[in-house]
Amino acid sequence: MKKTNKRQPGKGVFLTCFFLLGLFFASPALSAGCYLVTGAPIPEANGEYYESGEQSGVPMYAKGDWTLKAYMTMSYSWQIEYLGSVRYFTDSCDDCTTPPPDPIWRDESENPVPTLRVYPCGQVIPALNPWGLALFIALLLASSWFLMRKGRKGTV
Repeated sequence: MKKTNKRQPGKGVFLTCFFLLGLFFASPALSAGCYLVTGAPIPEANGEYYESGEQSGVPMYAKGDWTLKAYMTMSYSWQIEYLGSVRYFTDSCDDCTTPPPDPIWRDESENPVPTLRVYPCGQVIPALNPWGLALFIALLLASSWFLMRKGRKGTV
């Protein structure tokens, strides 16, 4: 007589929940009121800037002593400042309620900074969240191991 293994109804649901939990943590969530600056030659300028008030009706964002904001001279442009001193800025923009999607950033000497990018938080690759990505991979491997182990138990 063949020995059969009774199916455990909750195990598949349990593993699926862990898999989805890992997927959730591996993908950064969109965060309102937050921008991520990358590629700035001054490393301290890089990072997440969170909404910290308004200037002339336009939100401004801060990260410690660094500020990301729209500024009006002859026309509006976006600037990244350190303690009130402009370090990077864009050319003028038409709709300056949010940082422009792909402007040319310049440094204080007006040299182009082609590596500088500003993204809404959460619209970057999941690898920027290494712990979530590691959890996702670990849960994927654990799920695979349990499913392979379950497949071997049913045969005698």
